[in-house]
Amino acid sequence: MSEEFCEKSLSVPIRSLEELKTWKPLTDRTRSQFVQQCFTATGPGGSFREQYTKNVPKTLICHDMKGGYLEDSFIEGCSNAEAYSFIQWGIIEIFVYFSHHFITIPPPCWVHAAHLHGVPILGTIITEWDEGAATCSKIFSSKDAVNEFINSLTELTL
Repeated sequence: MSEEFCEKSLSVPIRSLEELKTWKPLTDRTRSQFVQQCFTATGPGGSFREQYTKNVPKTLICHDMKGGYLEDSFIEGCSNAEAYSFIQWGIIEIFVYFSHHFITIPPPCWVHAAHLHGVPILGTIITEWDEGAATCSKIFSSKDAVNEFINSLTELTL
């Protein structure tokens, strides 16, 4: 990979509605490089475990480590082998990566580990304090604003 790509390959949250509105997806070429270097889309056998469709209790684990996006945010990894660690993937059904940022997108190391073990992984949306109230007021100001927010979030998942 190019030095330019490596220098920019850091997972970061989306901190505001303005950042969400201006977010652009990776180019097809960069996305291809990213996928090849960072993670596979599904676990062994090409799909998540069958139990997700069954009507049984589920175990959800929520990551909440010092605000998130620490050494685990480096897409190419880091020298600290303990930067992210979870060894009981077989006993959970859903993993959530949490941080105190508006929109938390799980870093690729967590996406890779979860998918490798057949576990779906989610990010979070959080609004806090006065700034969060102002953000919610903007999001829910009209049906069009809600639809724009939902469409922007959907773009993140593609």
